[in-house]
Amino acid sequence: MNRIIKICLWQSCTAAVDNTGAPVDVITACILGGLRAAWRSSSSSTSTGMSAEVSFTKRAAAELSRCFNGIAVRQSKSKPPQPQSSTTGAPTTATVVDPSATSASNNKHQPELKPLCDESSQLISCDNHKHGKHVNNWYNRSNNHNNNSTPTKVPALLGTPNGTPRRRGSRNGDPPPQAPPKTWRARRKNYLLNVQRAKYLDELWTDCKFLMKFFTYFMPLERCVLAQVCKTWETLLYSDQRFWKHLMPVILCTELRREKSLTTLPDSSGTTEVDGQDIRTLTASADQTVEEIKANLYYSIDVRGFDSICMFGASDGDVVDFTSRTRPTLLNRLTSAALRNSSVSDKGLEVFLASLSNSLLKLELSGCNEITDTVLWAGLVPKLEILIIMDCINISDETIAAICQMLPSLKKLQIQAYHVTDTSMAYFGSTLARENLRVLMLHHCWELSNQGVANLAHGLPNLHTLSLSGCSKVSDDAIEVIAEQVRGLRYLDLSWCPRVSDAALEYIACDLSDTLTHLILDRCLHITCIGMGYVATMTRLCHLSLRWCPQVRDFGLQTLCSMRSLRSLSIAGCPQLTIGGLSCLVQMQNLQELELTNCPAATRELINYLRDNLPQHCIITL
Repeated sequence: MNRIIKICLWQSCTAAVDNTGAPVDVITACILGGLRAAWRSSSSSTSTGMSAEVSFTKRAAAELSRCFNGIAVRQSKSKPPQPQSSTTGAPTTATVVDPSATSASNNKHQPELKPLCDESSQLISCDNHKHGKHVNNWYNRSNNHNNNSTPTKVPALLGTPNGTPRRRGSRNGDPPPQAPPKTWRARRKNYLLNVQRAKYLDELWTDCKFLMKFFTYFMPLERCVLAQVCKTWETLLYSDQRFWKHLMPVILCTELRREKSLTTLPDSSGTTEVDGQDIRTLTASADQTVEEIKANLYYSIDVRGFDSICMFGASDGDVVDFTSRTRPTLLNRLTSAALRNSSVSDKGLEVFLASLSNSLLKLELSGCNEITDTVLWAGLVPKLEILIIMDCINISDETIAAICQMLPSLKKLQIQAYHVTDTSMAYFGSTLARENLRVLMLHHCWELSNQGVANLAHGLPNLHTLSLSGCSKVSDDAIEVIAEQVRGLRYLDLSWCPRVSDAALEYIACDLSDTLTHLILDRCLHITCIGMGYVATMTRLCHLSLRWCPQVRDFGLQTLCSMRSLRSLSIAGCPQLTIGGLSCLVQMQNLQELELTNCPAATRELINYLRDNLPQHCIITL
């Protein structure tokens, strides 16, 4: 009933304004008067609900038509009606006909009623209180304009002047207000409703989105195996280079050259190195030739976007074959290269370095006994930042001179050379390496003495990492010079230096206590509990290694328990330690890693005691 009244009220008011142009208050008074008269008539004549509604509707239409006809007659006397254009853009609508008003329509001065807008379907489908808001706004604007002398035509309630419906929420053609942003729950619900779920398990294993998320839960070694399941998985794994970051593919050149062993080879011709482990990348089959295997291997390396390469057991022919078969995009992308246990000569290494000269930053030469100083003078890439030369028998003092002269951007140098003397250490002070070199690791330089270490300390004062592992001629005097000259040292490795004693630890504790964080003292035979007392005064030391130090006893270990900064401690193979000394380690509540390998006092009961009293995040290695 209320909805029918509102429909009649809005349609009548709109038609009256458009036809008569009368003020709104007059039209409103007429409408209310007609509705009251219709209600009195319907209430007195009918009693049931449905018949009352029908009777009220008819009588209301009649009363409203009679009131509007009177308004139109009064307006026509004051102003002649204007002819309507035949090319109006208003939509064609039905005309409301009232049988009770036929007698009054014979008046020739009465203008023809304009067809009412057929918007009842829109009004019924919309919410009543929302339309009431538009009516109130329209009514307020109309009252403000009634104070003027000239009457203004009120636009249609639910449409624009040209007849097109106005967008919901807009005013005067302005864009509607922005909807508030959806909450996370709403977005999640819409996503779950629109997501296409696989119906069968077979569809799930071929769904690309699921597989890309599924592969992230596996290690690189496992991804190499997953790439061999089917062509779809191989394509997906090879297409995303994020799965192969920080990995180095290793080409086993020796296996590729042995064609007869490929038919019975259970392994692979290509591997990938992750943290010192070799990982499969390509499996050789019996029906493949060596050329096909090489082509597939080089293709897989290129597709996965590797930025490093390692050739194991390579010769000059293998190096030339790799540089000629590989696309230039891969060669320009490689920043790290390694040759291990290879018989590459100076000519092959020169070709290899020339092909990688645009992007190479790291070079490793391990076990290459055919390489001499000549190729280093001629083929080294000036942009190299990291150089590692291990177990090459032809390395000598001239090698150090070539490195210092040809590599001005070098930041890290690691050398294992048996024939390097004190003279070579003087080359570091007269070149550009003095300013850029920060990491120097000298392994098993048996000819290096205290004088060479002194030359090194004066030539490279900016070092923060120094390793003298295996330099058997280095003694406490050399350590004193290092502690005085290299004041920014953070990492010091003195393992396998039998001449280092407690005096060296005193020099280190006095001059490097504010900077040194890592100290390696493995196999130092003359380190005792007195030296442990000096180490305990170092406030920034985080890692301490005392593997196989036979003079370390319980008293020295107890002095280390007062160190609050220590995070990692290794006392593997110390035979003088007892259960009482090891039980004191529970005082080190900041300890994160403890190594007790080959320690005679490390019984099962002691290990359980340490695990119960040390922090839960502490890892105990046996």
